[in-house]
Amino acid sequence: MKSVFIVAMAMLFGTALLIPSIPVYAEEDGAALFKKQKCYKCHGKEAQGSKDQGPQLKGGKFMKENSDEEIKKVILNGRVGKDKKYKEYKKKMPKFEGKLNDQELGTLIKFLKEEPAP
Repeated sequence: MKSVFIVAMAMLFGTALLIPSIPVYAEEDGAALFKKQKCYKCHGKEAQGSKDQGPQLKGGKFMKENSDEEIKKVILNGRVGKDKKYKEYKKKMPKFEGKLNDQELGTLIKFLKEEPAP
């Protein structure tokens, strides 16, 4: 019986070593990053958009119609001039390149893709 337990434990831990670690993102992390990076100044406190400043993100058209990779590019590179998609908003989308690492970008995008609370 003891040898069965040892074999089972070895299999369990051996399998765990083969599985790549997957970052676990908490909603608070995304909300905290949204606040820390001051995204709310243009997109509203709840990412609901702000008149003349920036479009709705949570539950918005941009988040629904674009892949994570496309969203990542916009966050990193910003949007100004001819690259600006939503011309009705006066402010330009600033670059965040060098301000967020890949894990933070993933956390922020996941948070923004979630539907807003009713």
